[in-house]
Amino acid sequence: MATPASDAAARFLRDAASAGTYDAAPLRRCSNAASATRGRFACDLTVTRELTNRFGTLHGGAIATIVDVLTTAALLTMTTRGGVSVELSCAYCAPATLEETVRVECEVVKMGKTLAWMECRMTRASDGEVVATGKHTKFLPVGTTSKL
Repeated sequence: MATPASDAAARFLRDAASAGTYDAAPLRRCSNAASATRGRFACDLTVTRELTNRFGTLHGGAIATIVDVLTTAALLTMTTRGGVSVELSCAYCAPATLEETVRVECEVVKMGKTLAWMECRMTRASDGEVVATGKHTKFLPVGTTSKL
């Protein structure tokens, strides 16, 4: 059943995936995204050639982009202020190979008046092995205009 939170996340994902921008490629590979709830977003991601490095595994830059954009999807289940990234970090734990499915789970750890902290965990669907984890901090503009 759709909720306002899942609708907001699905709308963001749909719009971002069709934008033709840098972050669109990994987002087009997300499926089963209807599991968004307040402060949480999850999806399954299929590793395609355009997301791999020369060794045939999910590229670290693609992982960082996924952490950035999908933690924002989790944030948008709680607010309409998408914010601006202040800090983003990733830990790369195990490879995910071409055509493998990766489960991506993101959550808002805390949202204050001007900052939000999110975390992401990516696991291989085949065996549950952690592929990567990420942390993302965003500045949330107050009011309708921002100097950023």
